[in-house]
Amino acid sequence: MTKYIIDTNVWIAASGKALCSVECEEACLELLSSLREFGAVLILDQASFGTDPPGNSVLQELNNNLHEGDYAFELFWKELFHQGKYELIQLQYNDAGAVLPGAMEIYQIEDDGSRYPFEPSDRKWIALHVLDPDHPSIYNATDSDWEKARNDLVRYNIKVRQLCSGRDIP
Repeated sequence: MTKYIIDTNVWIAASGKALCSVECEEACLELLSSLREFGAVLILDQASFGTDPPGNSVLQELNNNLHEGDYAFELFWKELFHQGKYELIQLQYNDAGAVLPGAMEIYQIEDDGSRYPFEPSDRKWIALHVLDPDHPSIYNATDSDWEKARNDLVRYNIKVRQLCSGRDIP
């Protein structure tokens, strides 16, 4: 059983709905189609299944971005989700998004050296990675925030597979 944490942008790119290269879209399609072959288990947040899930919980975000008829919609909802190929991790959310575990702080660094906190809607992926005992990699396609936070991600040993840039972290 191989565990996966897959940023929403990978599902979007695989469905041809992202502004990305053909090579990027193909890399995302290859990853998602491999989920069928390797006994994949998706790591999701327990909050997605609550009566009032946060707007940026995993399922809320996927529901807002995947549309019936799209490749990723069919794979996620009709195969992986329907067949129960997921595990749940309890995350805490506040108004800004998922709360990072412990005293963890992750900042994005711009070209001019300015720093600002990691994007709230992506903190859930980091929290899932840290809290899952197997620490599965996070898969990203088109979001540049991961690269901007490289130093902190390396410091905390957070593994991000960059499907479109080929520059994995760490």
